[in-house]
Amino acid sequence: MLGLSFCYRTISKQMLKYIFISIVFIMLTSCSNTHKPETNNDIVWLVDLDNDGIMDKIIVDILNDNNTGEGARISIYKGDSGLLIYSASADLPHIGWNGLYLFQDENGSQIFSWHPTIYQGLGSFHYELFSFDAKGNKTVLDSSSFEFSMDAIRSEHSGLDEFVEYIQSVNSYLMQSSLIAETDGGILLYGTQNNPTVKMYIPDWLFYS
Repeated sequence: MLGLSFCYRTISKQMLKYIFISIVFIMLTSCSNTHKPETNNDIVWLVDLDNDGIMDKIIVDILNDNNTGEGARISIYKGDSGLLIYSASADLPHIGWNGLYLFQDENGSQIFSWHPTIYQGLGSFHYELFSFDAKGNKTVLDSSSFEFSMDAIRSEHSGLDEFVEYIQSVNSYLMQSSLIAETDGGILLYGTQNNPTVKMYIPDWLFYS
């Protein structure tokens, strides 16, 4: 598992910076299929999210409007009825940063939702893994939140070990997921089903004051 499994307290921040730069380089190489929006065309995914053997439809409406702050709208429709069973947005302002990813394992396909909000030195992170039942109802399989002070994490004053553990959990899900759309950092990125993209979370702000 690619994560933050090394010990922060025994490696200098300068060394950590080089480690993260190497990880980012590897990630950028493996994420060459990530797209920045050029058109307003919808992106469509066909995935069985409720294990009924019928493909459900995920539609990503690419907006990327700096005037309104809208990045993308994601809608999921049940395959057998066309019923809208889920909708979310990924916006450009920090309060609207959001990411949706298609997670896949031996149990099938689920949605991984990841909200890494940072504002005025305070972080509020939340993730959720969910699927849908036969009626299209959302079923949460796992979720977790983590709130922190950036200064406290950087100075190793409090919460660093817990932060590392939390990011490891996030990246363990992201490693098995394909990017649908995200606006982390205020930049809209999206993937396509034909060219799946794995995109992990790297807290590069750890090295900047």
